[in-house]
Amino acid sequence: MILFVEGPRHCGKTYLINRFLEQNTDPRFVYYKFHFVNWVNQLGFKYDDTNPSLHYLSLGNILTVMEKMNGDKSKIVIFDRGLFSCYVWSQLRRRIPFNIAMLEIESILSSDVYNHCRTLFIEPSNLNSQRIDDRGKDIWDNMHPSKEEYDMFRKFIDGTIRIHTSIDRNTSVMEMFNTFTENDVQNFQGTLYDCLSDLS
Repeated sequence: MILFVEGPRHCGKTYLINRFLEQNTDPRFVYYKFHFVNWVNQLGFKYDDTNPSLHYLSLGNILTVMEKMNGDKSKIVIFDRGLFSCYVWSQLRRRIPFNIAMLEIESILSSDVYNHCRTLFIEPSNLNSQRIDDRGKDIWDNMHPSKEEYDMFRKFIDGTIRIHTSIDRNTSVMEMFNTFTENDVQNFQGTLYDCLSDLS
């Protein structure tokens, strides 16, 4: 199965994932992150990031992993950013029109490839923070406030809830707040270990 870990910048996705991986000894958990920024730079899209090709580069990677994992209940892929991030950023960077984005994501969420997929959405602790990201993570540093990204996540998650939540298909979107405390780390780890019950 796939567990997509999603949320806006500064919500602590990487922090929580790294803390989990530091202590995890179960080989059924596999971490995956597509190095999208590296490919954007290597393919020469750095100064043309509104190009629809970037959306489909990201989406193609996600669909490939989803197809590969489809029906595989021997492991859990922890996917650092995934389907919802792909569509959120398609809108933030105006790569494709919103109506097309909704049609696409609804089609994917309705398809068989989305079986045994869950999303864990990390709620940020301070949406109104004006914090400047000085980590130099990538070319999109500080382009969009966390609140803007969060609101777009809500549009896609709330707008597709009738599709992405199904007991029969083992699909859902779970949410948790992260205030960067040990309690949040434990909650995150507990949520991941709970997913083991779905494996054969």
